[in-house]
Amino acid sequence: MADTTSASNIVTDPHTLLGVTRTVLERLSPRPDPLGLDARQIIEQLRLLFIDSRRGLFVFGAPDESILIQSNLHARAALERALEEVFEEKIQVELVVFNESGSSLAALTDEPIEASQYFAFGEVGQPVEISPVVRAKANLGPGKLGDEEIPAKAEGEAKYLGMGSPEAPDLNKIQLGLIQSNLRSVFTSPKRIVVVPGYLLRWIPYLGPLRTSIVVACFQAFYRSRGTTARTDLTFEAPGPFLAAMAGIAESSFWRHLDDPELGWFLKKVPYKPGERRWIHDNQAGLTKKLPTRFLFRSISPLTPGDAEALYAYLMDLNIQENPVGVLTELVRGEYRVEPRDVFPFPAPPLPKGWQNGDPDGCLIHNIIYSAIGIDAKAASKELAGLVDELVERLLPANDQVHISWYYLLHWLPLLGHGPGWATILLRDRCYYNRQTGELRDKVNVRGGYQELAIALGLQRTKTVREWFPAPHAQNDGVESIELSSQEALAKISHSKRSFVMEYAARFVKIIEAEVDGRRQVSAFRAQVKLFDPLTPAHEAIYNALFPLVQRYFRLPQAQRTAFLNALDEISTADEDTIKRIVQETGKAVEEIIQKYGISIQPGSSWTPEDAAIVDFLGTVERITKVESGANQWSAYDDLGANEKITSVDPGAFGSITMSGLGGFDRIATLLSGALEKIENADPGAFERIGLVFWAHMRGLKHLVLNNHLCESLKEYFQNTDLDNTENLTSTTTSEDKEDSGNEDGVVEVYPKIKNWDLNKILDNFSPHIKRDLLEKGATVEALISCLFYITSSKGDNLGLGYVVEKLKARPQVGQGGIYHRLAEDEPEEIIARLQSYLENRSFQNRDWRVAMGTPSTEKILELLEHLGLDSSKFGNRWD
Repeated sequence: MADTTSASNIVTDPHTLLGVTRTVLERLSPRPDPLGLDARQIIEQLRLLFIDSRRGLFVFGAPDESILIQSNLHARAALERALEEVFEEKIQVELVVFNESGSSLAALTDEPIEASQYFAFGEVGQPVEISPVVRAKANLGPGKLGDEEIPAKAEGEAKYLGMGSPEAPDLNKIQLGLIQSNLRSVFTSPKRIVVVPGYLLRWIPYLGPLRTSIVVACFQAFYRSRGTTARTDLTFEAPGPFLAAMAGIAESSFWRHLDDPELGWFLKKVPYKPGERRWIHDNQAGLTKKLPTRFLFRSISPLTPGDAEALYAYLMDLNIQENPVGVLTELVRGEYRVEPRDVFPFPAPPLPKGWQNGDPDGCLIHNIIYSAIGIDAKAASKELAGLVDELVERLLPANDQVHISWYYLLHWLPLLGHGPGWATILLRDRCYYNRQTGELRDKVNVRGGYQELAIALGLQRTKTVREWFPAPHAQNDGVESIELSSQEALAKISHSKRSFVMEYAARFVKIIEAEVDGRRQVSAFRAQVKLFDPLTPAHEAIYNALFPLVQRYFRLPQAQRTAFLNALDEISTADEDTIKRIVQETGKAVEEIIQKYGISIQPGSSWTPEDAAIVDFLGTVERITKVESGANQWSAYDDLGANEKITSVDPGAFGSITMSGLGGFDRIATLLSGALEKIENADPGAFERIGLVFWAHMRGLKHLVLNNHLCESLKEYFQNTDLDNTENLTSTTTSEDKEDSGNEDGVVEVYPKIKNWDLNKILDNFSPHIKRDLLEKGATVEALISCLFYITSSKGDNLGLGYVVEKLKARPQVGQGGIYHRLAEDEPEEIIARLQSYLENRSFQNRDWRVAMGTPSTEKILELLEHLGLDSSKFGNRWD
């Protein structure tokens, strides 16, 4: 068989290259730099020549050296950011001079690039010669870029599963890569976030990072229990294991800290009333369980004792008691309106002594203002009360929020530890990223150096922060480059989660510049902060093992995919002993096959074991999963590893998988991937048997990754990835397609066509139990959309999804009612067109829409589109 490994990595299909280019351009907003040069206009002059999907390498051609130099100086950074956002991976960009009449694609892929053609530029803009990296042997034949011929398959390749079948999709690598980039989302669930008041960050020196995590966990528990943001007039129930997991600590630690006086400023336990049921019988588990603990928030966002004193002194200095209305009017409506930094000291002053024993109610911002005025809140006039509310909004803005991902809280915080974890959150809060324009500000100046960060965390020892985030002169290159997903590193992590705190921290924060004072102490520094969560070492190892198998899966015909996925249903209904036996016996068989054939496992590699090994493995799988006639269970042949022959130290044993045991999953995944590649039999039963083994092992891994829904999430990923619609993802409509579209204006509408709204999909904005409750109450899609319209409008500017839940629970068929319900009854395509028109013209053309919606911000409209289940990146002023 001919060697086609390199060729399969090189993507030259013109439609795909055009689609990628257009997708990148859509992520860039016209914004000239100080010299008047626009990165987008420069990039439009480049041509994407080819992609090396294995290395994540994108090679662009410039028509001449002047464009090449401009691209490196003024457009490279924007181009790399846009590509990394699209593919959610670290990528490389290479720029070359490419004259279509004088250069051939084969010359670029088969031969080194001359130094005169290719330069890299340093910070000062001087060209620096580097070694060429575009040496892949593409075996593309004599055709040039633009030929639509795809290299013929090597002889014998058709015997592999799906390669010769008209049902199986024939994908190039980049199309598959666009879809497989979502595989990381199976682990990270990027849309699941915890939202807490931004002012909570000023409480960290008082509470400490660990107790702050407990408060955040309670905020999320309230939302899960009540379906709305935290309130002081409603109790909520939450089980200890959930609260401990969200706080990133052991359950015993959670209960030990719950009675700390510091936490008493925020919440307290509420006993159940006499006569209330405290126990419930779980019929499925056959156990009687105690109901979760009940809590009540004493306050949502009290001022810190230091800030409370500062606000009171500030108001008294203004003699507010003499003319409260005049003073407040000047503060909130005058020429120089008050800002939080005018009142609260930055950084926070030392903690007052004995603050833990203070009165939380006395630190509520309304109470402080009325105390300074010298009257009771109930005695305030309507005008005065309104001005007080406006002052509160200016000092504690409702939209000042901190968004923390579930993934970070559940998985990274326990690894980082609460100190480095909250230091990262503090630095992230100073950054900015706009998904619509691609604008990224991920560099932070900390003018007070390590001492400022230590004060913000409530730490006495500044050196501790320096150890987490060393200055450039103290950095060890090995810390950042270490492979944490290796079996050696995972084995150390399994014994101590804190074995690699510095290595973990380097995944999020890197000090790139530092100023040193006369005592050789860092007085200020500049840090680069990663805003998107990488996979944890354990998840990275699983991802690397899964990736080749996912590639094989998407090349299967539909019937065989269905059989593979259906196996999960059988595993879900199987008893634990059966699953354990499958995992143990296949784990032992895999070890024997690896030793017998001398197989070397390379995690993440798409290499396939030799045929004999795969045939041996398939025979073993068939015998282990053979179904007894008339019985709903699997039985193994006695000569294939009876239960008594299985040792408890088997690396694939169910229920005992440790981080070091991930090597067992690497091995089984490699052979499963090879089996999917080489099965010649189209019988779906073979794929179901492979699926049984795969899903049984995945059931074991769910305990390791703290995700009881890992299997279901992965199955949903397999099912919802639609290969037939990948062109919509990349907007690969060519200019010829536009001319043939019949659109007189030459405009191609790329936003989706929807005939009916999907209620289930829109309800995915809420937690599963809220979704279930709303469906049980008979909530209609029109009622739901009417509420979404209202919170998007100018009238509902400060409202969120919690308002939608409360409204639907009260009026499930009507929702917001009135004009909003009438608008929600319009056809989906008409609604989408109205929203698109608003984004283009910044106003609604229809009177009813103008009256109802007002002039919401672009961000609110894009958020509404996401709530409706649409991809907001496809909307906006994006026509050429």
